Amino acid sequence: MGIQRGKGGGEGRSRVAEGLPANGGADHQSDCGKKQQCTPHCQLFFNPFTKGSAIQLDSSNCSALRKFSFCNGIIFTNRPVAMQEEVRFRITKTNDLLFGGLRLGCTIFDPSLIDPKALPKFVCPNLAEKPGFWGFGIHQEDVKEGTIISLWVNKKGQLWYRVNKKKGFVLTEGLPSKWPLWVMLDVYGSTCEVQLLGKNLTVIMVSNQFLNKRLSGTLCNIPRDHRSDCGEKQQCTPHCQLFFNPSTKGSAIQLDSSNCSARRKFSFCNGIIFTNRPVGMQEEVRFRITKNNVLLCGGLRLGCTIFDPSLIDPKALPKFVCPNLAEKPGFWGFGIHQEDVKEGTIISLWVNKKGQFWYRVNKKEQYLLTKGLPNKWPLWFMLDLYGSTCEVQLLGKNLTTILEAKDNPRLLFSSPTGYSSPAPTGSSAHPLTPRTSSPPMPTSSSFADTMPSGTRAQCFGTPDAECIICFTRQVDTFFYGCGHLCTCYICAQECLSRNMNCPMCRKPIKEIIKTFCSSLDQQ
Repeated sequence: MGIQRGKGGGEGRSRVAEGLPANGGADHQSDCGKKQQCTPHCQLFFNPFTKGSAIQLDSSNCSALRKFSFCNGIIFTNRPVAMQEEVRFRITKTNDLLFGGLRLGCTIFDPSLIDPKALPKFVCPNLAEKPGFWGFGIHQEDVKEGTIISLWVNKKGQLWYRVNKKKGFVLTEGLPSKWPLWVMLDVYGSTCEVQLLGKNLTVIMVSNQFLNKRLSGTLCNIPRDHRSDCGEKQQCTPHCQLFFNPSTKGSAIQLDSSNCSARRKFSFCNGIIFTNRPVGMQEEVRFRITKNNVLLCGGLRLGCTIFDPSLIDPKALPKFVCPNLAEKPGFWGFGIHQEDVKEGTIISLWVNKKGQFWYRVNKKEQYLLTKGLPNKWPLWFMLDLYGSTCEVQLLGKNLTTILEAKDNPRLLFSSPTGYSSPAPTGSSAHPLTPRTSSPPMPTSSSFADTMPSGTRAQCFGTPDAECIICFTRQVDTFFYGCGHLCTCYICAQECLSRNMNCPMCRKPIKEIIKTFCSSLDQQ
């Protein structure tokens, strides 16, 4: 792909993604021991790793029994099914004392990487109401003991089912037939046990040797409830605080206490991180590269996914975004130019309403990474601290780091992501609540070092510069220890009294020193 140059908000230049094979299949070891793509020709059984807590599988993983309760009975096939492939199973045990029965469905998300503990109790409504999941209850008369049920998806994207070779019924239409589809069942209510059958209605038996390999692929995207800063339970939305997901990250990643700074402790890989929530359309996510190792080759990878990372088993994360995750359906990953991953660089990411994925370096020219993203679905951003990139720091809208006060769980900013409304003149707003009407200020000394000296003088320590915290008063105080000159005296006093770190470099503040400009400097 060529390079398209543009100006301002127009078309930017497009950069080629690194390592993006077109197929989304999952590799595995076949019975013959050779590595091949997982296809409909592979043996079909129930996924032995991802299942409801009440499910017990037999030695062949073809029979699923719900041991207790009436719920927690979700099971999946081990591989995606092909178009027109008929999946058959028999209901082998029921309990007439319980109400309700078997639920049928399918999903575009590979269940083998889902954390089983994150599975909900029911397919309907818990999974069926989420994007990428389709679940349906069937008539009570169709879930009797001995009933044989068939499921298949045709080339038109219709999900069909049939009972005992009778007339088929359409459960839903409009499935994404170009994406892999896994069949899922919920052994719910009166249905206690099901047994997977082969094409000729004989039970599929598989060797134990084949069961030891977990399939890799795409992940599940069930938004989870969380506690907001006010302590109320709510759905995670773009209005919630943005930080890095503390649970799902590469094995080499270490986060700080605010989950806004991510460091790769060792190696050159295993540095994948995600945002804690999906980002909104046109929401600009900014971060700064705070540490580099020039002895290593390669650098930061950028990307996004439609799958909620909070359900991923961290142990199942691959070493790299490119090509390991980027080749899977529902993941998009890209390498960027080495010149753009220098220490102090500020990178912005956003997805527009057209489904175009953009990034920008140091508020300069913008670049188009890809287009055609499913903008009607939630999108999480992901980074890979690969190669020379050792540490990144998430920033707010005004390029000030999102910090938490030690004695107050509320963020310094009035809104979770660093967005806030302008404070009226003379208002009693907290001095640490910034305005958004003022122009954003650079917040990295290394970023300042890359600018011409004349520009740098206008940004730091002059009467023209505004405090990066309140955006009301002029900068007149620097922090002893790191030497950053970025706040007014009132905000600096507040930072010192709260035992906070420097908002630019996160180093401890030993003392604050007020500065005065001479009349010559003001001229």
